[in-house]
Amino acid sequence: MPDIFFKPYPANHFTHAAIDAGLALRARGVPVDRITHIELKVPAAVIRTIGEPIATKRAPDTGYQAQFSGPYAVVAGLLGGGGLGLGLGDFTDELARDPQRRALMALVDVVPDDECNAIFPHQFPAIVAVRTDDGQTWREEVLTNRGGPQRPLSDAELASKFRDNVAGRVDPDTADQVVATVLGLADVADVGDLLRPLTRLRAATGAD
Repeated sequence: MPDIFFKPYPANHFTHAAIDAGLALRARGVPVDRITHIELKVPAAVIRTIGEPIATKRAPDTGYQAQFSGPYAVVAGLLGGGGLGLGLGDFTDELARDPQRRALMALVDVVPDDECNAIFPHQFPAIVAVRTDDGQTWREEVLTNRGGPQRPLSDAELASKFRDNVAGRVDPDTADQVVATVLGLADVADVGDLLRPLTRLRAATGAD
């Protein structure tokens, strides 16, 4: 249990360090409209998932395809989003085809890196280098995954992700009830107390 990794973002886990790098570069003030090239360095083993074929990864057609795109991960981080940095609303078909995102994704190369290879598979690291038209290079290394034991999510962050995931599926009061029950799980005498609110989700969605 102590070694469990929680995914902060609703995308393939191999993309998460790239998202974090993009978010960090955004926080540092990288001028997105002046970017001329982006290099995404990752473990060689993950490139077939998030970097190949590169033409497809640079131009995903759907939000689902964007969830497995290294170029989209970096660009979405650079532009910022909801949830814990990026949320479900940042992986829609419309955003996958957004012209600004497509233009930035076209500038991304996904390449293997020896340092990342040495860390994988214990972490899914990424190193991002962004070059701007003034010749400056902005670099971010993310060598440990957010949500893992070395960079754990707080209870409040986990609750925020849960609420984002169930928004529109259960009402806020029900979501709050589930959060409170989970956070007090050690004192729950009947697991039904945790599962009972989810019957409202089944009723709302028509699921069995």
